[in-house]
Amino acid sequence: MGDCRSRPSVERCTLLLDLLADVGPPIQPTPATDDRAVAMHWYEALQDQGIEGIIAKRGSASYPAGRRGWMKIRNRMNCIGCNSS
Repeated sequence: MGDCRSRPSVERCTLLLDLLADVGPPIQPTPATDDRAVAMHWYEALQDQGIEGIIAKRGSASYPAGRRGWMKIRNRMNCIGCNSS
């Protein structure tokens, strides 16, 4: 497969899902969507389960080595004393 960092995030995700197809828990892929309504539903539903937030990143973005290429959207109810990153 080689170095995939320059490929878009959605392409890297597809490659990872292929690699994990025959692997079960505790290693499993994190659900992902590009549908805002689905993401908002997950965000609201996961708050009751104690999940502190969701990660947002551009599907077209390559892997930015050495820096963060995503944003964490936190549920403030479960994030006492956390910073904005």
